[in-house]
Amino acid sequence: MLTLNSSVLKGIPTNAQLAITLLRIGEANASPLPPPPTSQDKVPWRPASLNQEELNLGATDEEIKQAALVKPEDHAQEVQASPEKGHKRTLGSSILGFFRGTTASGVESKRGIDRLRAAIGSHHAKNRVGVLRDRGKRITPAGPVAFDARCNGKRGTVIIDSTKEPPLLYFTTDIPQHGDAHLENRKVGSVLFTMPVTDIQEMQKLGGMGWKGKLVVGWALGSKEVVDGLLITGTKPEQSYQLTAMGTRNQLFNRLIAIDGQVWASC
Repeated sequence: MLTLNSSVLKGIPTNAQLAITLLRIGEANASPLPPPPTSQDKVPWRPASLNQEELNLGATDEEIKQAALVKPEDHAQEVQASPEKGHKRTLGSSILGFFRGTTASGVESKRGIDRLRAAIGSHHAKNRVGVLRDRGKRITPAGPVAFDARCNGKRGTVIIDSTKEPPLLYFTTDIPQHGDAHLENRKVGSVLFTMPVTDIQEMQKLGGMGWKGKLVVGWALGSKEVVDGLLITGTKPEQSYQLTAMGTRNQLFNRLIAIDGQVWASC
């Protein structure tokens, strides 16, 4: 049967193939591709200037001022035409705010219960500790060698030690200082697991609270965001490690698929 992949698009790489090729070129040159930039800029406290020197709109000063003018007559007519509608919006906002506050209290209560259950050894509760954080908060370390994460509910750092052959992935509660990624420099008992990158057979991206939980948190707790995790499986049955509360999950994922020459399949 004739398909696009075997006819018109034959020999053309897919988006995934192009991405992993670029990532591996960066690894081969000891210069991993950085993540896309994010803007942490605050909302400006004053309106944008109307000076033509600062704007490039292809319009005259008069046209810009006319477009920026507010028509008070139209605004007054709109307010007078629908006074009851404004009252209904206020009442609806009050009811919606009540349910939002109730939902937010429920989420916070669930977090408290999870912390208690994690303290007494619940595995599922440990994986939910720290999945909520302040929106826009900068977390360090954030790559490309060390990444902030949790394992079994314990906060620490997952590190790629490229000085080893093959490169070694490990998690430690001893957060490295001054970029020291060497495994032998970690405190005794602080390393929870080690794993050669070449032993990785499967990686699964996990949602911190599922898509329904993300919707609830985004609606009820606008100042919070859900951070996700990564399940790494190796060649041996005991090589299964779940990293949670990772704001830089995708950066670690990109490095791990690019370091070695494994052939990856998207499932």
